[in-house]
Amino acid sequence: MIYFGSTRSSHGSPVVTPGRSVLLAGFAVAFVVGCGSDKSSGASSSTPGAVTGHVYVSMTGDNEIIVIDPATRAITGHIPVGVNPAILLATPDYEKLYTANWGDNTMSAVDVATQKVTSIALDSRPWVQAMSPDGKSVYVGLGSNEIAVIDTATDLIARNITFPTLPGSIIVSPDGKTLYVANVTGNTLEAVSSDTGDVIHPSLGVGVSPAWITISVDGASVYTLNFLSGDVTVVDTASWTVSATVKGPIDPDGGGTSAGIIGNVTPNGSILGVTDYGTQDVSAIDTKTNATAWTLPTVGRPIGIGFSPDSSRGYVGDQGPSSIAVTPSILVAALISGTVLEPTGDGLVTVFDAKTGAKLGDSIPIGKGPSSIVVTPN
Repeated sequence: MIYFGSTRSSHGSPVVTPGRSVLLAGFAVAFVVGCGSDKSSGASSSTPGAVTGHVYVSMTGDNEIIVIDPATRAITGHIPVGVNPAILLATPDYEKLYTANWGDNTMSAVDVATQKVTSIALDSRPWVQAMSPDGKSVYVGLGSNEIAVIDTATDLIARNITFPTLPGSIIVSPDGKTLYVANVTGNTLEAVSSDTGDVIHPSLGVGVSPAWITISVDGASVYTLNFLSGDVTVVDTASWTVSATVKGPIDPDGGGTSAGIIGNVTPNGSILGVTDYGTQDVSAIDTKTNATAWTLPTVGRPIGIGFSPDSSRGYVGDQGPSSIAVTPSILVAALISGTVLEPTGDGLVTVFDAKTGAKLGDSIPIGKGPSSIVVTPN
């Protein structure tokens, strides 16, 4: 299960942007990933800004959400959820969390205050999820080629939107009226009405295998992370044209391209952070120039990424040293077959300066299969 997902706080965006946390797409494998030595870039620096709130990480291999205190870096809680929780989102008020569980075809709704968990049964695998800006609806892309719309007040399915193909990744516009949907096998992006599913903008060609999409804070640009072509396509939502293509890092050892898996925009909109599964690093794209600002190597294959509400710190989860054995080609083959590759080793969460990419202190040891990260202000 390839895991993806990080969210922003008010839906669809980084940090843990709930609504932006969309899925990684038409790939679906729960994998074991890892890497060898810590090639982390460098020098630690003092953590910028106040360190408050909580960091939530969905653990695909441990079937839970862990809670990290960012001030002490200690794990302070474990919340059991469904099987193989691949994507994690928060409502804009941070009062509820939702996991898309690939292993048992359910969603888990978590009341943050009480940690009560409600299971929501689905008719097929929830490949992706995205939250409306008002926090009233979660849009879940299913293997049955439809989007289930869940009412967050009741945690019941309110309606379904049918698609001709698998909605591999979804993101919601800031006004909540438009769903941007990626077709991983067709290499396209489409815009439809969040109410009716009617086409607003027809399919637009992007890179190869757009397994994850996210959106700028102002909604002017949608970013598709193209796993197989190793680049990011920037789509202008007003003109519905491709405004830029940003190439990801290249593996210096000849192992292939970046294979970006999850992307998140900082709450201030300045940086698009991308976890590069293929080159084992985080790369930051300056959203004004569409140029790579910095890269940060990780110990294992990275998946989830989130940013603090003040945009000063980033958090990346990687699947640890053992994950190096699962290359992008192995992952793709598993995804195509529908296999869920269980993580075999423990992972890490690394904290970094979002502006410079400098690593902040030692990485935090965690359990198996970190996939999505949500950072809250309280």
